[in-house]
Amino acid sequence: MIDFSFKFKNISKTLIQKSIWIGLVLVYSGFQSGYAQAPVQWNSSEIYHALEKFNTFGSVLYVGAHPDDENTRLITYFANHERAQTAYLSLTRGGGGQNLIGPELKTTLGIIRSHELLQARSIDGGQQFFTRALDFGYCKHPSEALDTWGHDEILRDVVRNIRRFKPDLIVNRFNHRTPGSTHGHHTASALLSIEAYNKANDPNYDAESAAQYGIWQPKRLFFNTSWWFYGSQEAFDAADKTNLLEIPVGQYYAPLGASTGELAARSRSMHKSQGFGSLSSREQETEYLELILGDLPKDKSNPFEGVSRDWQRIGINKDHFIAQSLKDIIENFDFKSPEKHVLELLKVLEELKTLPQNPWKNQKIESLTQIIAQCLGLYVSAESSRSYVTPKDEVMAKVEVTNRSQKTLLLNRVYSDQLYFFENTQPQSINPLASLYVESLEAPLNSVDLSTPYWLKNEAASGRFNVSNANLIGAAFGPESVSVRLDFSLEGHEFTVKTPLRYKYRDRVQGEVFDPFVVLPALTVSSSEAVMVFNDQKSKSLNITLTAHSDAQKGSLSLQHPDHWRVEPKYIDFEIPKAGSQINLSFDVYPPKETQSGQLIPLVQIGDQYYSKSLLEIQYPHIPKITVLEQAQTQVLKMTVSRTTQRIGYIQGAGDEVNKGLEQLGYEVIPIIPEDLNSEQLKNLDALVIGIRAFNTSQALVARMEMINEYIAQGGLLLIQYQTTSGLLTKQMGPIPFDLGRDRVTDQEAPMTFLDAKHPIFNEPNAMSAADFEDWVQERGLYFAQSWGPEFTPLIGMNDPGEAQTKGGLILGHYGKGTVIYTGISFFRQIPEGVAGAYKFLANLLSYRHD
Repeated sequence: MIDFSFKFKNISKTLIQKSIWIGLVLVYSGFQSGYAQAPVQWNSSEIYHALEKFNTFGSVLYVGAHPDDENTRLITYFANHERAQTAYLSLTRGGGGQNLIGPELKTTLGIIRSHELLQARSIDGGQQFFTRALDFGYCKHPSEALDTWGHDEILRDVVRNIRRFKPDLIVNRFNHRTPGSTHGHHTASALLSIEAYNKANDPNYDAESAAQYGIWQPKRLFFNTSWWFYGSQEAFDAADKTNLLEIPVGQYYAPLGASTGELAARSRSMHKSQGFGSLSSREQETEYLELILGDLPKDKSNPFEGVSRDWQRIGINKDHFIAQSLKDIIENFDFKSPEKHVLELLKVLEELKTLPQNPWKNQKIESLTQIIAQCLGLYVSAESSRSYVTPKDEVMAKVEVTNRSQKTLLLNRVYSDQLYFFENTQPQSINPLASLYVESLEAPLNSVDLSTPYWLKNEAASGRFNVSNANLIGAAFGPESVSVRLDFSLEGHEFTVKTPLRYKYRDRVQGEVFDPFVVLPALTVSSSEAVMVFNDQKSKSLNITLTAHSDAQKGSLSLQHPDHWRVEPKYIDFEIPKAGSQINLSFDVYPPKETQSGQLIPLVQIGDQYYSKSLLEIQYPHIPKITVLEQAQTQVLKMTVSRTTQRIGYIQGAGDEVNKGLEQLGYEVIPIIPEDLNSEQLKNLDALVIGIRAFNTSQALVARMEMINEYIAQGGLLLIQYQTTSGLLTKQMGPIPFDLGRDRVTDQEAPMTFLDAKHPIFNEPNAMSAADFEDWVQERGLYFAQSWGPEFTPLIGMNDPGEAQTKGGLILGHYGKGTVIYTGISFFRQIPEGVAGAYKFLANLLSYRHD
């Protein structure tokens, strides 16, 4: 083993060779990246599968609106059976949905769902792209979606993705001809895709992306239809199928050891935040593609008809060295020793580089380089000496290169845009089965951004993310902040490998773990409360935690506040000597006399630098560790709310923080674990609240409903927040039967009609009015009751514009001496946002008594 490590901290930087990454050699992996994993190692069968795909041309862009809209079965088919470059374009990142696995919503949920999409694509073989469209929640018409997003801006994003990826086929998930029959985002995605189909080939449209990527005309655009879009299997069977292609799916891929249905189910099951775990299928099934634009293929099982799928696509005939070499390698592939093919593949790589520039050249070079490294069993990993740094901290990277082949490699150069490596004058030999370690200089990083998703670095516009670097639009996460390149040669043939900088450590349970390398500000700030509700003139304390990420942080902390609010003290001086240390500081917050809302923003000043970002770390087993920097703030609300109850039992739902709002109102909230629930606990409660989707996730809750029903009969109050029809564990949610539907009101400004204005719910202990339903966010409610018996009374009516009034958003029924209330009103969205009327209405619901 040869070690050429260099640690000369005082060497002049003018003697250090730094790299400049030019071009788009790794454009697709860069667009996919953003999550750290152990270096990928393929087995021989996977290498063979990759070779077959490399030897094939053709590309497919599948278009939908959200994470989980995509048909993973069709993506699996195109990526593995057709061996086409296949990508899913999701217009949004899904932040407007619900979260089954944790409390994250909105932008943080969007990050989780973006990662889930990447995990899904790593299974089905696809790639993942996005636009800047913000998922603002359910809407019923595409016009609302397009108006909110900005039609022209998102259309440009779709065109940019098409021009960059250059798909032969576009497949829409949704029907563009049925506006108002499904989620408005769904129809909008299809409308934008159709419009972009021809715009992408217009040199006068979006000249910037046309100049950067060239114009492009896809061959065909399809709608991925099925019986579901016809209302029934019978209607579909009777439909005219003249324009429909029938695609048999269910193929078995021996190199992968799985069929289309099995890979599709594993991919689908990555959408864990949405509860989309799927059973696998090994049966032959049929997918239907309805031609929307382009010519109808004569062979209705071949959507690529007329598309060149081999090397003739770029002017190489079957006798050309590239085509012939690949044919021979694939036909005679050595599964026991793939390295035997490396020299021939390196010659193919050299020949590829000499070809004129074409739309597929860079992608083919990248793919073949990866195949060559895998054939050699080449292990390359760049590991940081620290889990994180700040821009001024020194860091060292240790690069491991292990040659697991029987060939001697030469390492010619190690370089990085961000790290400093000494320029070696002679290539370093790496013998068979040997390792070599290279260390960078210990120095601050050169010009890196703080670690947070690129689309969150600027404040979003009303309906879309604000991305200042147009080159990143469409990317899943963009290139890693720090990466290392290594130039190798084998018998005079050169190739380059790029690897991200990671942090590696040993976990006592998981073993070897790789986390993303993170760049943090010198100090971050967090608040003890997301929302503070003041129901009287008494002050409340707000604790602020300062975390130092670099040594010797000395400065002052103040709390920026709205007019008419008072904060004491005005500022607090502090000193944190060591990185990783925290201090807790406290302010007293005094509310105004009148009803008012606003934000408290902690602001740290250290010299001429200001810090106000909080650090959020999200970690789930199925996705990599996520680091987000967001504006630290506390929503404050001064209001006057009366309540007549005190002790509230709360069964937590999925993505549910209403319990925290109840505590802010002054309730004593008792967390109830369904598995531990007993009648003694219930006796001491004034009310029991069941959180959102608890009946979709907790079998223990279902098992204890008889006990809860008895509690109600003896005078208790049960308040059930919305549950979903899909995956409902029981229809008997309480002692009085009712059925859920899918009615919802998406207009957060829709009028709320009191069906019985004299009912105590609207008058006691707080008088409700239309003003209490102003300034609500995202929606009024969802999953309303659809039908109920005479024991229930509907209390509130609402509807979206142009629709009939729904009355199932709030129903109240008496049972014995007690009360059951079901509501689809979206308290789970309003309470964390500090919406005053929602707090007031919730207090009335919990104060209601049968007598």
